Amino acid sequence: MVARQKAYLQYESQLSQAIARLSHLREELKSAIDADAESYNVVMTVYKSAKSSGGGASDGGAAISAALKQATSVPLGVAEKVVEVAEIAANLKPITNPT
Repeated sequence: MVARQKAYLQYESQLSQAIARLSHLREELKSAIDADAESYNVVMTVYKSAKSSGGGASDGGAAISAALKQATSVPLGVAEKVVEVAEIAANLKPITNPT
């Protein structure tokens, strides 16, 4: 085990930076769970409001469009973060143990 640890000493800085960034990304992705649920709730509320008001279609349509646009930004942000996680993992592949 000591020999294995010595083999990774030269990469300690790179590994530490990766771990720090991945920890931050993990927290952002966990927060995205709540943000996605909230954006879904907003979309459903806007749909119900537009349906029950029966008022101006343009107002309801604009509100629905805005809610949907906001709701799609959450999964887009998740996809962007996942790409970053994959890039970090790819960069670490040559210097880490595959098992």
